[in-house]
Amino acid sequence: MYRRSLIPALGIMIALIAPASAMAAPKMVEAPSWSSGGSGSSGPPAVGNQTYCDGGSWESTVSGQPLYGNAEIYLDTAGGTPLNPESPSTYTPVPANIGHELVCNVTVTDPSDDTSVTQTITSEPVLPDPAVVLTAYSGAVSGNIGESVAGVDVTLALASLGTPSAPLASASAITNAQGGWSAILSPESGISIPAVANAGDLTVSYTAPAGQTTAVPDSTTYAPNFYPTATIAADGTSITTGDASSDGCAAWGFLVNGTAASTVPATQSYSSCLFTLASPLTDEDDVQSQYTSSYTDQTNDSLSQLTTVSDLGLLGGVDAGRASAAAVLQR
Repeated sequence: MYRRSLIPALGIMIALIAPASAMAAPKMVEAPSWSSGGSGSSGPPAVGNQTYCDGGSWESTVSGQPLYGNAEIYLDTAGGTPLNPESPSTYTPVPANIGHELVCNVTVTDPSDDTSVTQTITSEPVLPDPAVVLTAYSGAVSGNIGESVAGVDVTLALASLGTPSAPLASASAITNAQGGWSAILSPESGISIPAVANAGDLTVSYTAPAGQTTAVPDSTTYAPNFYPTATIAADGTSITTGDASSDGCAAWGFLVNGTAASTVPATQSYSSCLFTLASPLTDEDDVQSQYTSSYTDQTNDSLSQLTTVSDLGLLGGVDAGRASAAAVLQR
């Protein structure tokens, strides 16, 4: 009698305990995270820059096998239809999203026992995608904050490489109704122009108008190491660029007497682009090359569009396209 009653009791005890371990939720190994832009920046999402929600990595508590989360991005709150149904884990913010948060729902299911868990992460507010234009051998700087908001304060500080706390030149501006601004750098008091010959860091900061909750871009420190070089053909009918391997020919443009030049589609050969001009140039024309690419701040991962501009030489000549801070401040 005693032995017969013990075996069923043991069987019942096992039946009660086994489901408790088998139904445990998947275990998180690496938390879900955000990244933005082609370089995988960890900074806030910005207009025009693709944002990606990484579902993280997980582990089955039953089998120990690796599991991966299914990520879906929404606006402000999770639920409804993902912002990008065809690729739910990615989304490129548009101007209407400025100031809003992106929400990512990560769902992980363990096929060993069909248990699932959901993890939700929220991004920082979407920021505008600002643009800054720097011209070699010129103290003139201009840009746009990426949204049509007037009254945003823009401050600029030029410093020696690696020492942003000791500005050598500065400027300030206020945005117009389209978000545009322009300024001219001037040396700080007591600093002589020759003393700043090796300066190279330009920090641009933005402050929203008093009493407004406008989402303004993060401050960005620019240390451009490339100004666009190009050669005008001797007959003035075409322009051949320097290095074009990173962003291709689409990143290049030209100004003739301050107006965008009309060119036929460029032909790329290795690392150079050949642009044929609609109207031939002469030595009387003021010609500039410009190169636009996405720029990532090395400190805070903020994203922006940086355009560098260089004056080109006479027909058949080439401009070196590199400027020292001393030359920038002299002009």
